[in-house]
Amino acid sequence: MYHAKNVKMFRSNLVGKISLLQSTNELKQAQQNLLMIEAQLKAHTKKLVVTSGDSSIFQKVPSFKLYKLMNFPDDTEATNKLASSSRLLQLLNNQKKQLLLLERAYNNMLLPELDLVVSGKLQNNKTSYQKSTKMDKPELYVGVQFSMPLSQTTTRNKRKMVHVQLRQVRHEIEQLKKHFNSELLSMLSVLRDYKNILSKNRENIRLAQVQTVEELRLYNQGRRDYFYVIESRNKEHTARLHYIHNAYEYQVILLQYLSLMDKLV
Repeated sequence: MYHAKNVKMFRSNLVGKISLLQSTNELKQAQQNLLMIEAQLKAHTKKLVVTSGDSSIFQKVPSFKLYKLMNFPDDTEATNKLASSSRLLQLLNNQKKQLLLLERAYNNMLLPELDLVVSGKLQNNKTSYQKSTKMDKPELYVGVQFSMPLSQTTTRNKRKMVHVQLRQVRHEIEQLKKHFNSELLSMLSVLRDYKNILSKNRENIRLAQVQTVEELRLYNQGRRDYFYVIESRNKEHTARLHYIHNAYEYQVILLQYLSLMDKLV
């Protein structure tokens, strides 16, 4: 639309050939970028179809809100949410719990045992038949039984293996937390900065629009050459392109953030 307007004005001798060539070059560059984006979309769509086995994806059109912004938690809240929402961390923590239970079981198998033994009986030492039927001589026995496992080589070796696995899992958890937290805090910092940048981009677009209206008013009054109108429109166009580019970069990092937090649906 912008290029077509320049062509029309060139034919009416309102703009020079240089302005027309500049707008033609911008149009060709935009068309080239569009072809590249369409090629990337086609490649990603085919990959998604193969992965999911759903060929109906070819008929679907992606819906995406390029300029939608999100509110983010502070750093401490974000790291806490990551620790509780990350499926990989949950998997490792569950593995650690299982190893701790196994370690406790092996420790119990190697502990000495101390048992209290109690027994009793009734007897009669009378020689008379009539009196011998009476069981009036109780006997009570109380003892302590102590046992120590002497040869538990297999159990001890298994416990050692569990100790090694526990150290490895704990190390993996700590390293993964450090890596995830580093990535998370870096992303949050960039996303917050981009929100400010996008706000300034919108302000630049507004100012460029105001300038274009003013330049056009001066031109209609015969007080300004049309070149300044074109120059102002070019600034407005450039401001919009910067806004689109920064919004795209924001959304790319936002998707990485949501993926890290296991929030992609």
